[in-house]
Amino acid sequence: MENLNDILPRLAIKRRLEDIIVDEWKLNLVDYFKTSVDSTPQVWITGNDEQFQPLNPNVYNKRLVSTLMTTISVFSQVEETKVHQIIKQLLNLDPTDFPGLQILSITPSISGTSYQNDASEGHVMADVTLEIKYYFNRGK
Repeated sequence: MENLNDILPRLAIKRRLEDIIVDEWKLNLVDYFKTSVDSTPQVWITGNDEQFQPLNPNVYNKRLVSTLMTTISVFSQVEETKVHQIIKQLLNLDPTDFPGLQILSITPSISGTSYQNDASEGHVMADVTLEIKYYFNRGK
């Protein structure tokens, strides 16, 4: 495993989230949306955006508070209930699920469901955006 000090914390958080999805929850993780999706729910981490705030805006400080917005989509042709059970699992994540990372809080920000009823590509897709706050230490 690579040294966590050598990568951006958001990448370490994403990789830990992938481990939870695949290794602990035994779900299918994909890196693109598939048409004619399987009936088995697919999980896709679609984006990571973050903002940084200094702890004290009046003083240069190497330590910042980062607010990371991570969006995860779950989709299936027919498993509406299972898709929403997975969303509920994501909503229930907390900092203890990310050992070794200095996560302050994990809060659901927004979630929604859409339905595509085209005969060839019909599916249910739900998504959630998690607000993950953590300390980011600047340095070389």
